[in-house]
Amino acid sequence: LQKQIFDICNKRNIPCNSVDSPAFCSFVFPSLILRGDMTIGLTTGGKAPGLTVQIRKRLEAVLPEDLESMIKTVSSFREKQKISGPSTFIERAQRVSLLVQNLLTK
Repeated sequence: LQKQIFDICNKRNIPCNSVDSPAFCSFVFPSLILRGDMTIGLTTGGKAPGLTVQIRKRLEAVLPEDLESMIKTVSSFREKQKISGPSTFIERAQRVSLLVQNLLTK
């Protein structure tokens, strides 16, 4: 049945996903971690969805609780760096990298 549905969808250019049958999928659904403006997508291409779920859980456990606040802080800092006077992209990137390192070690 999955093959029949997949073939019909394919002929009509309709996306199809059979979850446990990667051969009958024209796309896969990644496992997503959504934290404000941060989006992390994980997938094994349908080969090991249970592994993807467990890795997502581990990543969620180690992500900072105040991630949204950190994103706002870095975004604001970047904007100020752009207008604060002459500097190269590399210099600005280094300052942003230092800020991020400091935020992540708190």
